[in-house]
Amino acid sequence: MSCATDIYAGFTSTLTDENGVNLEIGFDQNDQSNFTQQKVEFLADDTLTDVSWGTKNVGEVVLTRDEFMQLTDETANHKWSKINRYRDLRDQVNTATDKETVKNINW
Repeated sequence: MSCATDIYAGFTSTLTDENGVNLEIGFDQNDQSNFTQQKVEFLADDTLTDVSWGTKNVGEVVLTRDEFMQLTDETANHKWSKINRYRDLRDQVNTATDKETVKNINW
């Protein structure tokens, strides 16, 4: 697995559907573009109150403006946690002094 693969795989949100099921959120390149576009629309038009959003596990859900903004915070946390992990592992590889150490560094 790579950093990009892990990012694109998506994540489980803290948001739930009406049955209390946590939303599984896709986050491939198209999903990221859709998040950006929708966030811009919310920021540009304060009369928008909700959005229908696709999930990986429960289909379409309606998210309020606040829920969507919370979700975009979660997407940023998801992405940056993977990027920071990559950087930490890269630094471990760069400071390793032997092959065995490098072989034991795993994503």
